Amino acid sequence: MTAHSTPEPTGERASKGAGLHWAIDVPVVTHPLMLLNYVKLFGLTAILMGLFMSFLMAVTGSPDAIPAMWMMAGGICAALLVVGLLGMALIYGNRMRMTFALDQEKAVAEIVDRRNKAVSVAAIVLGVLARKPAAVGAGLISATDTRRSAAWRALVSARFYPQFHAISLRNSWRTVVILFCTPANYEHASAFVRGAMARKPSRESARRNPLPMLLLHTCLTVLATLPFFLLDYPFKTDLFAAIFTLCFALASLWIVPVLSYATLLGLAALFWQIGASATVVRRSSLDPARLYRAFEMMSADDWIQLALCGIGAAYLVWLSVGLLRGRIVAGLAGDMAALEDESAK
Repeated sequence: MTAHSTPEPTGERASKGAGLHWAIDVPVVTHPLMLLNYVKLFGLTAILMGLFMSFLMAVTGSPDAIPAMWMMAGGICAALLVVGLLGMALIYGNRMRMTFALDQEKAVAEIVDRRNKAVSVAAIVLGVLARKPAAVGAGLISATDTRRSAAWRALVSARFYPQFHAISLRNSWRTVVILFCTPANYEHASAFVRGAMARKPSRESARRNPLPMLLLHTCLTVLATLPFFLLDYPFKTDLFAAIFTLCFALASLWIVPVLSYATLLGLAALFWQIGASATVVRRSSLDPARLYRAFEMMSADDWIQLALCGIGAAYLVWLSVGLLRGRIVAGLAGDMAALEDESAK
């Protein structure tokens, strides 16, 4: 494996201690660290898909289908991984142009390959034409995630890979930047990173690990939506509306808070469906002349079902409003904001 680099105008200043700045063509398909990241990403996706589909099978009374759901999730993600690697090999020719900069305050990695922008625009356009929100979202993320900046004071550790000429920088819970170096500048970059990490403030200033709180809210979100999946006569809801609400609630918690608006929309749709089914006029099977509305015949169990839905909805509204107002910090969005804030100090 080889890496191609081009000297930058700042190279001489870098040698004098002002910082380091270099460009490199990163092997996006064959670099071991890139491959490891892809496997982690699609492996995690397969696990989440498996858990989600198993949850649906369990609550809809089809537990026998759970093993098949896991096999399906694994097969789909494995196929996507292979297709993704082949696509990157064809589009980028296994080389993506990136620039890296290190100074006394932060580390910056940026994709400057023009093909990346074209691919992002194509994904957005095709997603809109095909009415595939996932493709549109992937294109938007790719278009906006071309530059990553991390202040040294926001980082917790650095891991060095001399055999791959790379350095990964981590905060309290994930890798935020990978520095792909050239064989010629790896030792200089390593020394710079070690010095910067040694000079940074204590780790107490870094963002506290958000995973425990995120996992707690994840469990509570699943429990809050569970009553909508288990609703029985006289209430009726669309399964899609319940899945929509659960997915966007989790996405707003882990990715960006603005998706909470979709969660609130899903809740509104669910309660509209519940209200419509509870107030529809029915004809008695015992007395055809008698008409009644479902809510007039509700039992204690029906009221308990409705109360559980209300409690779950109250939690989801509280969570959504908290995310939108910043009282609760989303995983990825909060992480990126913390890194940028520290860089600005």
